[in-house]
Amino acid sequence: MNCNPRLNAVNFVFQLEILNCADNLPINLSRSLTKKIYFKKPDGTVLAKDGVFETDGSDALISYTTVSGDLDSLGVWRVQYAVDLPNFSSGTNIETFSVEANIF
Repeated sequence: MNCNPRLNAVNFVFQLEILNCADNLPINLSRSLTKKIYFKKPDGTVLAKDGVFETDGSDALISYTTVSGDLDSLGVWRVQYAVDLPNFSSGTNIETFSVEANIF
């Protein structure tokens, strides 16, 4: 993740390209039955959000745009994307990011 969101950020976009671990190539997600993004807050609470495709899913990109109330805790968060295809169902590697306070 290139930049960390700020506390209570709205319209912050989380986006991930889902790659095949064996060959590091993008996975065509157009037939995915599930597009979930799980956020784990610093206190351990888990939020499940519906991801969306930027196109039709063939580019392997899933994103989620935050709404009011999502990023309500300072500290280190964890995020994991989950997809469910007819012949593949798994969660991605877990990534971390920090929600930081503004200085103003």
